[in-house]
Amino acid sequence: MIVTAAIVGRDDRESVWQDISASNQRCPSTKDDLVRTIVVIPQTGPDPGPPSYAQEIPVASTSRTPTTPPTSTTRAPQGGVTMSTQRQAWRGLTPASVSGTGTDMHVTCVLDIDGVVLKRSCATAEDSGTADHLAQQAAVAFNPAPEITR
Repeated sequence: MIVTAAIVGRDDRESVWQDISASNQRCPSTKDDLVRTIVVIPQTGPDPGPPSYAQEIPVASTSRTPTTPPTSTTRAPQGGVTMSTQRQAWRGLTPASVSGTGTDMHVTCVLDIDGVVLKRSCATAEDSGTADHLAQQAAVAFNPAPEITR
């Protein structure tokens, strides 16, 4: 797991938040770019699930028509990420050939904004569900509830 934080100026808060979102939306999501395959988890609407090396990677959307078939049937189990307007999240996939483990590795990152503090928690695991769970645990550990609420 990796946890990082950055402080941004109040005047820059929204532009930094939007720049991160736009950057994730632009990431390649095809089997031709095996190192950086990103699926953004929308703040509202259905979760697109983890990435796969299908011909086309699912794109985050707010709705799916019943006639739209899934792009892949070989996805790993999905753990689910709790979303809010103060959280961005995305999933990635690193192929076995470059992961260092000899197996495809799933990565989940969550980015929370609290005032002027951006907190990013990322976790890597052999399945997407575990990566989701670990990333969220890291986010909670990084920002525990105030003592008076425990």
